[in-house]
Amino acid sequence: MRSTTNKKTSELLDTSRQKADQIIEKAQRKALELIENAKLYDEETKKELIAQLEDARKAQSEEFKKISAEFLTDYEKALAGIKTETTADLGEVTKKIQSDALSQVEDLSHVIEKETVGAEKVVEQKIEEEYAKARQEIEEYKKKKFATIDASVYPILRKVAEEILSKSLTFEDQQQLVLDALAQSKKEFNAV
Repeated sequence: MRSTTNKKTSELLDTSRQKADQIIEKAQRKALELIENAKLYDEETKKELIAQLEDARKAQSEEFKKISAEFLTDYEKALAGIKTETTADLGEVTKKIQSDALSQVEDLSHVIEKETVGAEKVVEQKIEEEYAKARQEIEEYKKKKFATIDASVYPILRKVAEEILSKSLTFEDQQQLVLDALAQSKKEFNAV
């Protein structure tokens, strides 16, 4: 699942870079053409050339903003997909662990019923300890999974953010965006 998401993210990055490169190349060709022609004309033509260069720069800037917005939208969709997949995976694993733990507790309950009254109290105490231990193991497992997710998502997000969004957002804004998304994911997962 992650490889598919990573592939999508990579494809989005490549597409955005290609579009940006095409825009820059087009603007450079236009600028060179204008400069070549400017050598042949008088001062008024030079002013016109400067105005045309400014128009080309503005057009390039607008196109880059548009591409950046499109990429950001695609990026947010991909991030939402990662979040959904990860949350679903963790939910399934947690349910499986809980199911196994409950099954084990039920097995222990049957054994307790066969024991004497005095032994029953000892076994009940043991069950409570095992149940608490199972809860603790589940919580530790969740923490490990979140740490794994954080460790794998941060480098990807950081690289994407540095390569594409660094011109639109400060590093602190990018980092806050990632932290907010992860916090929301954890919050939703804990609600499950």
